[in-house]
Amino acid sequence: MGEIKFRMAALTNVGRIRTNNEDNFLVDSDLSDDKCFFTQNEQKDLGGKGALLVVADGMGGMNAGEVASRLAVETIQEYFSAERLTAEVIRDRQSVERYMKMTVVAADQAIKERSRKDASTSGMGTTVVMAWLLKGQVYVAWCGDSRAYAWHPETGLRQLSKDHSYVQELVDNGKLDAENAFDHPDSNIITRSLGDPRKTAEPDFRAEELYEGEVILLCSDGLCGMIRDREIEAVVRNNPEDMKVCGEALIEAALQAGGHDNVTVTLCRIVSGGKIPVAPDVNTEKKGEILNPLRKNKKILEYLLGGILMLGLGIGIGYYFSRPAEPVDKTVEKPVGPEGKDSLNLLQKGIEGGIESVGKSVMENPEAVREKENEKEGRKGQQEGGKQNGIQPGPGEQEMEKDTSKVPSRLNRIEQETGQQQNISKIDPQEREKGEEHSQKDTLRKGSENLNPLPGGTEVNTKPEEQPGDSLKLKEGKKGKKGTGGQEGEK
Repeated sequence: MGEIKFRMAALTNVGRIRTNNEDNFLVDSDLSDDKCFFTQNEQKDLGGKGALLVVADGMGGMNAGEVASRLAVETIQEYFSAERLTAEVIRDRQSVERYMKMTVVAADQAIKERSRKDASTSGMGTTVVMAWLLKGQVYVAWCGDSRAYAWHPETGLRQLSKDHSYVQELVDNGKLDAENAFDHPDSNIITRSLGDPRKTAEPDFRAEELYEGEVILLCSDGLCGMIRDREIEAVVRNNPEDMKVCGEALIEAALQAGGHDNVTVTLCRIVSGGKIPVAPDVNTEKKGEILNPLRKNKKILEYLLGGILMLGLGIGIGYYFSRPAEPVDKTVEKPVGPEGKDSLNLLQKGIEGGIESVGKSVMENPEAVREKENEKEGRKGQQEGGKQNGIQPGPGEQEMEKDTSKVPSRLNRIEQETGQQQNISKIDPQEREKGEEHSQKDTLRKGSENLNPLPGGTEVNTKPEEQPGDSLKLKEGKKGKKGTGGQEGEK
């Protein structure tokens, strides 16, 4: 950053309504001497003690407001004389802030002292805003609603000060939108000022770097209360070179908007030597619109990318739920419940379980076998007696005879050959297996004869042929008819 060169201007106007001008201003292009004068739009080099701009907006009616603003400007000019701006004062940011705040408080005390001595000025007060250009920085101190702006062709217009007003407090508390603050009916109520007898002035402070091509603007509320910030930005953008012409255009815009108050502006343009700003990707050809700084553009880009992502997600979800349903193949019927092969598997497992249980009962209870043999011999005697009397055994009795004839007959044969009563559990394993095989076959045939029809009306018949005199019949295809035990014939 090289030597800073700048141009300055200052203008004021009474407006269209007021008869007296209560505003005052101060411009000093070189604080190194005590001449305190400047030439409109003359290019100057920034000296070692800097340059100063001040705007004060008096209030109190009649001549009191004018007195208060003049006292403020005179006090500031006194404190910014060359002999008071020592090396200790301009050493760093903290020392500059402390000195500027002290100067504002001194102006407040001067106004209050005058009010006590002169009853005609009782209740007078003023706002004040001041900008000190020093060592590549601009230091701003203010009290009230007079404003400081910075405009640059790359970043647009930004407000450096913050109003001490009732409306600004509503905005800060979220009770009022910043865009609607301009039209609020109580926008003229201020919360801080110089000369308020209830409290000592409390100025605020801010420091910013100076940029090449930047314009520093101080104004009373006769400008910012009559035209919006975007209109101020448009005027400055159209008149960025000549500060006197720019000031005249601003005052004219305020007068065209009504000119209800005094209008005062001071301007300073940094011609060269300031910091070079990073140009954001914005359209600088638009007029009448405040352009946002680079950090705000990045935030907008983040919101834009987030919106695109959400839109894509919504389209994907919509497509998923709106796609046509897959066709259902009605030719393939899946069995429900124990049908088909499942039924046959269950039947086979049941038969095998029955065979296993019968085999175990034979192996574990030889005495029961002997009892069955005795029952058989008794049944044979009854059948022979029945035959002699002309009575034929039933099919069930014939099957029972077949079922119980295998194991006992083999046991008898072994006892006849050895001449000793045998325990079936001691029979040779090969002989036992043969007996079990015959017993399993007989049990399987007997179990299959008593099967009920499977689901779906399918008849399972494992009998090799129908025995004469058998009265058991299974019927199929007759609605409301089930298998009966010899009580109903086919129709």
